Amino acid sequence: LWWMPPAHAAEACRGHWATVSYYGAESGSRTASGLRFDGTQLLAAHKTLPFHTRVRFTYRGRSIVVPIEDRGPYIRGRSYDLSRAVAKRLGMFPAGILKLCAEVIP
Repeated sequence: LWWMPPAHAAEACRGHWATVSYYGAESGSRTASGLRFDGTQLLAAHKTLPFHTRVRFTYRGRSIVVPIEDRGPYIRGRSYDLSRAVAKRLGMFPAGILKLCAEVIP
């Protein structure tokens, strides 16, 4: 992984530490919730959270809240897939997989 949280950082994360990746260039296909996917949209995928659930992702002091609009990732050990727009705003590049704080917003 590109970045691992320091041992004391768990106290700063109100949600949970999650291993995430971001989508490639699947623009034009439909998400599981029915939206037409575009990598410039702010959205995420999770295997079980209800569609439209909002999740705050935080990485190195940057946070963004996005809705769950798709299913996945289906690769063992990963919790969320983010659109390229979310990954870009969080500063995930060039890393493709990393750990960040994920907090479900009630």
